[in-house]
Amino acid sequence: MDWGAAVQDFREKGYYVLKGAISEKLREAFWGEVRGAVAGEPDLRLLEGNRITRNADRDPPFGPLRQEGKPTSRITDIEFFSEKALALALHPDITAFLAEFQGTKPSLLQTLTYAYSSEQGAHSDRYLVNPRQKPGYDRDTLAAAWFAIEASSDENGALILWPGSHKIEKPRLDLDFGDDYTAYTEALSALLSQNQIKPVRFYAEAGDVLFWHGDLVHAGGPILKEGTSRRSFVCHYGDLGDPPKSEWWQRKAVPYGDGFFFRRMKASPLRKARNAVRRRLGG
Repeated sequence: MDWGAAVQDFREKGYYVLKGAISEKLREAFWGEVRGAVAGEPDLRLLEGNRITRNADRDPPFGPLRQEGKPTSRITDIEFFSEKALALALHPDITAFLAEFQGTKPSLLQTLTYAYSSEQGAHSDRYLVNPRQKPGYDRDTLAAAWFAIEASSDENGALILWPGSHKIEKPRLDLDFGDDYTAYTEALSALLSQNQIKPVRFYAEAGDVLFWHGDLVHAGGPILKEGTSRRSFVCHYGDLGDPPKSEWWQRKAVPYGDGFFFRRMKASPLRKARNAVRRRLGG
């Protein structure tokens, strides 16, 4: 594989596709671990709307990822509960591509696991991916890999991309819109139109991997056939050094293959006691 040519294409368009990179065996094993975590891991974290909730604290606890009248749940950092998640995220082809782009061994910053399209409006990840282990990382090195665990279509909300949108300056959700996501996406859509950047839909086959630039505008397509799943796994990476050093005690950098991930660390009894005192004091 000519990774140099692949990254050159990536820099030009803002995305690149590896066709059929992930085997059916690995995809099925990964999703089996996802199902097991949702059904039985109390400390699994899920993003529901703008709120992260422990699996055991959901309504109902250990419930399905899509419930009528509620935002679709997204699993955060499944790699803490799934070895196969790491086998995907730091697959040799993934780390080879990212090392060519970033110039060093990539660090896995965070992951999101979806059973359905997020249906999330147009956005750029550049200032939305804020890992506590290294908030001041070089955002020019930010990239994502989206793994198609199953095929995507119009019915199940295929991804929408705006090729070349990584090259234009954009407003920031936090600084320019006070975290008003609706106003942000509307302004971003108007900006894309002004720059004559047109969207394309990405119809993935199961096993495909889509890389996108950290500042590429993308969106989750609407689900046209209610209840139709679109299983996928999204990983964000950055250059945090070799080896990376975490600035947050709850995360420790660990090598895996030709990259790194961050392991969740348990609090010591003394730290737990200090945290309990802070909570009682409202600090």
